[in-house]
Amino acid sequence: TFLSVIVGSALFPSAAFANGSRSITACKIDANNCVSTLNIKQLESYSPPWTFEVSPDEAFARIKGVLASDDSFTVKEVDDEARYVRATVKRVFQDQDEIEFLVKGDDKAVVFKSSEIDDGSFSDFGANR
Repeated sequence: TFLSVIVGSALFPSAAFANGSRSITACKIDANNCVSTLNIKQLESYSPPWTFEVSPDEAFARIKGVLASDDSFTVKEVDDEARYVRATVKRVFQDQDEIEFLVKGDDKAVVFKSSEIDDGSFSDFGANR
């Protein structure tokens, strides 16, 4: 999956949630195709934050690099100061997912959310993981 590509860039599990005025939100309770670092009590839609050993700026640059290098991603918003990026990703069908990443420098962690834009009633077969 696309998240595993970014994990392969030296980012691993830990815990964290917001950065200054930016934050990542939890998935809605009834969301079918969503995963977030904030869904701690909803294990079916929870994924742990990633930690990193490089500088926060390098971790953020790697995330932006992966998004820029794959044509299935379209970056919609970048806040370099907060180290936040939001993008859409095309899936096999007409559906699209929205992904958000927030690099927390003090915690050396990346929090994220991946969700289907229209939250259809069909399974995404784990594509958001």
